[in-house]
Amino acid sequence: DIAIEFAAFYTQPDSLLYCAYVLDKLHQPRMVILGTQKEYEATLKEAYSTPAFYNLVWKPIEEYMPENGNIYFSAFGIFHKVGIEYLPKAEQRNMIRLSSTRELALAHKNNIKKKAVLYGGLEYNMGAKDRDRIRLAYYNSESTPDLVFRDAPNIQDLRQKRSNLSYLNGAETEVLSISQLLRGKKITTLLQMGMDGTEESFKALSGKQISLLHIATHGFYEEPQPFISTSPYDNDYRTKHTEENSLSRGLYLTGAADYLTDNNQYSPTDMEDGILTAKELSRLDFRGLDLVVLSACQTGLGDITSEGVFGLQRGFKKAGAQTLLMSLWKVDDTATLLLMTEFYNKLINGNSKKQSLYKAQQYLRTYQNGVYDKPEYWAAFIMLDGIN
Repeated sequence: DIAIEFAAFYTQPDSLLYCAYVLDKLHQPRMVILGTQKEYEATLKEAYSTPAFYNLVWKPIEEYMPENGNIYFSAFGIFHKVGIEYLPKAEQRNMIRLSSTRELALAHKNNIKKKAVLYGGLEYNMGAKDRDRIRLAYYNSESTPDLVFRDAPNIQDLRQKRSNLSYLNGAETEVLSISQLLRGKKITTLLQMGMDGTEESFKALSGKQISLLHIATHGFYEEPQPFISTSPYDNDYRTKHTEENSLSRGLYLTGAADYLTDNNQYSPTDMEDGILTAKELSRLDFRGLDLVVLSACQTGLGDITSEGVFGLQRGFKKAGAQTLLMSLWKVDDTATLLLMTEFYNKLINGNSKKQSLYKAQQYLRTYQNGVYDKPEYWAAFIMLDGIN
């Protein structure tokens, strides 16, 4: 096995050069020079169709890469935006993406079979009776529950751009199929569908020691808002601004359309707004959560910093989750249904998380004579910290 930490440094004010620190058990760590930011950007669009991007990322390290062993790597910069483990030739090797290679020094136990919670087939518009039912279930006149956070998401023009949240038929079928698989293996499974998939119900999971969380819904990612300052003393605030802004990425849950369309049916100060942000996630207690599957669009994106990606993955990791399965771009509803169902089918029958994802991708690529063989369908989902 080998471990690789990707990094980058400036050789000139406008020239960022990437490198890889390579570690195995037989040698001292070595630094291998790779390509420049401009070279990666020039070949990014053809990353899966030509060997150009692979030659910039992996070819300089090939001599150190084992044929059959594990290749653990921690991404940096532009490598957060593309599944470099799926590049031509790379997919033939057993590559495992890590948030940091420090994960290799920690003990990890596969614990997905304890308690599972699935969200999918959500109703994004909520009627008055449903809101009253939620108030009775999660609120009372004597106290304010700890699970309620009043963070207004920092997302511009959200009401105009996101007001039409369509019902995801594939997500409904997806969670029903997965729940059947899990219950068939005697795994305790809570299924949150329709009007039950509220933000209140999600935050109530905090501290409940669940081991598997699957969320099939609409995700949102907005481009970061720049921090502008002429003061030389604003570095600390700049870092805080970056994280605060990035943690506004999130997921839409039950009732989100009511708030987005601003139809005055209820006020966000009365109840949760159905928009679950990464910032809110980071305040929850998900210690013991072995696997999070974010079956939604662009759930792996965020602002790229020297500390990694600030976004949903940052929120879940801060909350204590171990392995994340998430997407890098907009995903097809039907293709995602097929991929996720097969992933769980492999996972509950003894395969590792990484093996389960690989086999599910192969299944999708060969489905109906290759109708989903293009990388846009099967390469969207990446797994982070899937060590066991």
